[in-house]
Amino acid sequence: MYFNDLPDDITLMVLENCMDKSADLHVWKNSLVYLKVCRQWSKLAVPIVYRNVVVNVGVSPITQTECAERVVSNASIVVSRNTQHVVKHVHVEIDYLQHPFYKLMAALEMLNENNVWKNVCTLTIELDRMDHDESMHLQYLPPAELEPKISETVFRLLPSLENISLANTDDNVFICSMYSNLVQNYFPKICSLASQHPLRFSMQQLPNTLTWLDITLQDDVHKYIPQVCAGSLKFLRMTNVPQNYMWDCFGMHMCIEFDCLETLHIEYQYNISDQPMDIKCCTPSTFRMRFFKLQSLYISECSGHCCLLECSMFMVPLQTVDVQGSSNAVRALSHMRMPKIQVLKLGVNRLESTTGSELTAHMARVFKNASAQKTEFYATAKYVHFDTNLLSCPSLSSISIHMPTDAAWLIELIKKFTCLEYVALENMVFNNIPKEACNVRSGKYITEYLEPVDTRIYYMRLKHSSDFYTVREARVFMQYVVLLVPSLQVLATVVDTIHEICDVVNDYMPFYPHLRNIEFCNVNDE
Repeated sequence: MYFNDLPDDITLMVLENCMDKSADLHVWKNSLVYLKVCRQWSKLAVPIVYRNVVVNVGVSPITQTECAERVVSNASIVVSRNTQHVVKHVHVEIDYLQHPFYKLMAALEMLNENNVWKNVCTLTIELDRMDHDESMHLQYLPPAELEPKISETVFRLLPSLENISLANTDDNVFICSMYSNLVQNYFPKICSLASQHPLRFSMQQLPNTLTWLDITLQDDVHKYIPQVCAGSLKFLRMTNVPQNYMWDCFGMHMCIEFDCLETLHIEYQYNISDQPMDIKCCTPSTFRMRFFKLQSLYISECSGHCCLLECSMFMVPLQTVDVQGSSNAVRALSHMRMPKIQVLKLGVNRLESTTGSELTAHMARVFKNASAQKTEFYATAKYVHFDTNLLSCPSLSSISIHMPTDAAWLIELIKKFTCLEYVALENMVFNNIPKEACNVRSGKYITEYLEPVDTRIYYMRLKHSSDFYTVREARVFMQYVVLLVPSLQVLATVVDTIHEICDVVNDYMPFYPHLRNIEFCNVNDE
């Protein structure tokens, strides 16, 4: 079969993967070569190559009048090929130094001179060189007459605009203010709103057509966050959320019904507390939220009671729930009635007023209440661990721990949790190595078969120090592990240990066929 005989859908997939999605003009010009391969490619590649219009106004202009002379764009090429009808995205990149708002206006006027971009649905405004102080922000405050002119030009130029985003603002309140006004005054049909920095709104309610909201909250959330029509949202991500956020200010009634929401991601403000927060101070007891189609729930930096879980009703089983926070959050979760979950991910990033045995008891209660089909646990804090003897969770499939972990604990873990598939221990120490592990080097298990463990583990990441003594102990233990775990496919560890293991593995391979399936890799190269 010749390459030109491929079906169009396969060729489109090839072109999509080859096309660089960078906003760089030089990179975009390189993509024009795909139009010259053959007629079939030229026909199929046109909507892909010409879907992005890039406008760049650099740092050169000294005066306002010079801004228009320094605009660089591929818009003229797009118009000359009569392909402006396929343009879907406009990316405007301006340098913040020297009259940034006049540069933005010059970029918009250049687009207006070329043609009307009727089908453009996404506008991105990216700012460069934002590494100066507040006095510079004040110096380049947009003139009073220019801000509404920018909004009116965008509205007229891009009538089908649905998604707008602002990149690289570095907490510039003036840019965020202009961006907020752009949304609330001129785009009543806006579908997507995203910003990495807090936005200031004067409006009371966001458009009821909004389906995607990714927003960072101000510290004074009650003053700056407008009410949202929860019935239209499909994706909601809120960062910098206060631990005592009053969810009743999110909607208009004491019961918020999320009819279409599928993904919810809440990132709380980092908070250190010795005691879990009282749920009564977070949300009124009469307040309720109902989710009718929610599939994925992500909660991070939780420091205590999670009122989002406490005051919500989930009408369908959740596919994924990922809760990450302090040990106090785990303790609070252990007293909640959990919704039906397919995959539960529980993470602990710091230990607060809780011992290891207490944390294990709280984890066991959370896992029991959730009754998830698959459970994962990860601890990023250096002093978070759990007792395998006290924890009962048949569905535990993944473990990731940063605290020093000895060999005996790992063996207990492998033997007890038979559904375990992924193990990552970031600080492995080799105390209490089983005596039978020392027999591997002598070749004893060639004549006397080592009984394998009933497990599903396919990936193990065992990181340790690289000193001579530790590498020697690691070699003895890991040679034993690869014989003990027949399902193992990848073993990631320190490169010095890999070199020591491979010789013994080659000797045992004829007697343990599963050793042929194991791939060894350096933890520093993953």
